[in-house]
Amino acid sequence: MSFTPTLLAWYAEHGRHDLPWRLTTDPYRIWISEIILQQTRVSQGQQYYERFVERFPTVAALARASEDEVLRLWQGLGYYSRARNLHAAAKQIMKGGGDFPTNYADVRTLKGVGPYTAAAICAFAYGLPYAVVDGNVYRVLARYFGITTPIDGTAGKKEFAQLADSLLSRTAPADYNSAIMDFGALQCTPTSPDCTQCPLCESCQAYRQGLVYDLPIKAKHTAIGERHLLYLFLHDGERMLLERRPAGDIWQGLYQPLLVEPAADPRGRDAGRHSQGAPPEQRDGDSDARPPVSPRPHPPHPPPDVLCHPLPHPAPPRQYAARALRRVGQLRHAACHSQGDGAVVYRAVIGWHTPWTADSHPLPSPPCHRKPSALLCTPSADSPRRAKPVFP
Repeated sequence: MSFTPTLLAWYAEHGRHDLPWRLTTDPYRIWISEIILQQTRVSQGQQYYERFVERFPTVAALARASEDEVLRLWQGLGYYSRARNLHAAAKQIMKGGGDFPTNYADVRTLKGVGPYTAAAICAFAYGLPYAVVDGNVYRVLARYFGITTPIDGTAGKKEFAQLADSLLSRTAPADYNSAIMDFGALQCTPTSPDCTQCPLCESCQAYRQGLVYDLPIKAKHTAIGERHLLYLFLHDGERMLLERRPAGDIWQGLYQPLLVEPAADPRGRDAGRHSQGAPPEQRDGDSDARPPVSPRPHPPHPPPDVLCHPLPHPAPPRQYAARALRRVGQLRHAACHSQGDGAVVYRAVIGWHTPWTADSHPLPSPPCHRKPSALLCTPSADSPRRAKPVFP
């Protein structure tokens, strides 16, 4: 049984031909779809793709946008560096004349574009013979050919890239790449592959040897850490206090309610140090020290009556709230600034926002799971408009 013809026949009958990025050869839209679909399911990514290309239909429109606009549309997808790289690459294209690159080498020069994304753009937009190798491709090839080389090592990546290239249809590279990715997503799935209905099962080495659930092999396993984030919602009934996260940590450049993050204590106790309160040069492991933020007595237009609410913890330790309130007087209200090389550096930005301005800022999903303006109008037993303060 020939692998490629069988795969193409399966795709002709079962493939997802109606996906919007498969109905176009516009390299810009294909690029947007490929970046969005990294670490994202198609069902979720399609909604973001449609909103993104509606708001930014061209490279020029994306390049003109502010970073906050881009991150706001990306909100909820995670891996926000993808959005920042998209924005930077759009500016890179416009700086080079505004035309999207038309060959593999030039596409690879775009910020955030690796071998897989470049191959996908070249194959789908220009019909060039480049084979994509993503998680689905690794799984299909490892199982069908019985390959035990770890996919996360240098030798494995080289072996799978060469094999994928040897199987690629030179006359229909776009269809072949779509076919093998759909086959991995719909048929040869990670946990419940439908082997009995698989057109390749008779010659599949993993199926014949009982190794379907053992392949592909990864040599490294990512350690998952745990962080506890305590958010304090400070408002005066009409405005709320938001800060912008600095560089060098998760959710870079996104806005959030005031954060107090206790640091892990080697003796097993909560050290009570918040992650962003100390000046940058005092943070552990920060090799790129920056000048300390100049203090001011208070943020602009401080309200006389500030109410404090923890999100989502019901009753944070009183000292966390005191420390957070001290930060209101210590942090400087300053916009992000640019270095000489054009790189954006985020400082700890803190300021009062109305519901309209707050809702226009990108926030990470975990803190609130809803718009900031909805938090501002939380009722209490004392008043239908103002929430009861946790800390009198």
